[in-house]
Amino acid sequence: MELRLEFTVEPFIDGRPGPHVRAALAEARRQGLQADMGPFATTVDGEGDDVLAGLPAIVRAAVNAGATRVALAVSCLDDRPQHPFLRALSPVAEALDARIVPPEELAAGDVPLAFDGDVLGGLRLPRAHGLLERLIAEVERELGSKLSDLTREGKQRAVKMLDERGAFNLRRSIEDVADALGVSRITVYNYLNATTARARSVRRP
Repeated sequence: MELRLEFTVEPFIDGRPGPHVRAALAEARRQGLQADMGPFATTVDGEGDDVLAGLPAIVRAAVNAGATRVALAVSCLDDRPQHPFLRALSPVAEALDARIVPPEELAAGDVPLAFDGDVLGGLRLPRAHGLLERLIAEVERELGSKLSDLTREGKQRAVKMLDERGAFNLRRSIEDVADALGVSRITVYNYLNATTARARSVRRP
């Protein structure tokens, strides 16, 4: 059985991963798991027994290093239904260096895949040539400054605008946006996390 573990470790530290984050990642790797740090969570896919066996040690390492909150989500990849239409498109996605995402993960920039009127998923394409540069130029025009010359608040706003326009669905976009901003990749992740946290707080009754 294949499982996916997604975890976030708080508090977020602007500009760099804190010791609690580094401890969790290091422990995951010591457990033989390959952790993929994304904008909202760190993801680990693997054999169910391996993932579950590594969970307590990952949490313990984060807490011992100063984490105030560790959020975990475990999902079963084997139980995710796959329509024959999506299976038929899998070789096409592979040839395009794209991937098929489930409907609940559809984001701006994904191509919806519909069959008999039902959206079964989406095609997440690789980075389109020049598209990210055009999105960055558009945001710079609207903010009236190069991304690297913006204040910290301005850079956070720029990341929010780029996220809303689907920029972070493009390959290597985190690294390229970080370069344009003159900050680290972790800082861009923190800006995205902060944006998501603010959105959640606004939605609370």
